[in-house]
Amino acid sequence: MQPRALLYGVCLMAFSVSALAGCGKTLSRSPQVRFGTEQNDARRHLGLPLVDPHWIAVTVDGSVLWSMPEEPGGAPPSHFSKLVTYDGPRLIEEVDFYSNGKRFEVRTPGCAPEVRTVNLVIHFNYERAAAGRSPWSCALCDCATDKEISLDRAEQILASWGLKRVNY
Repeated sequence: MQPRALLYGVCLMAFSVSALAGCGKTLSRSPQVRFGTEQNDARRHLGLPLVDPHWIAVTVDGSVLWSMPEEPGGAPPSHFSKLVTYDGPRLIEEVDFYSNGKRFEVRTPGCAPEVRTVNLVIHFNYERAAAGRSPWSCALCDCATDKEISLDRAEQILASWGLKRVNY
């Protein structure tokens, strides 16, 4: 999948986190999951955001979506979700979702208006890191189209929202 298409798809997923929380099979922090709080020490070593121990886990097409129990829209700025993609025991990617809590309306001709929440999405790809390439890709989802941005720019935006990419 092309990086732009992947970013777009992940932004769409960010808008659907509250809907996804009602779907799929809820997981505990059982040993077979292995990608929740059990991995937080490894995440800290890599400079990745941690899975909050209060988040709820839901399986989504071979991935685990960890998210806040409540919807981020209208809430204060927050790191509200993490999508962890894996293949068996091997981690492939982690995608962190942040929101400033503001909403905007998207109008598409022939469709009802859609209300979305402003999100910042940050990807870390383990396979690219292992290959010696930059593992980071970021997108700002604040209008009908997503904007690819650098990690530095993503951190600046988070700071303007009163957030840090990692809080440890």
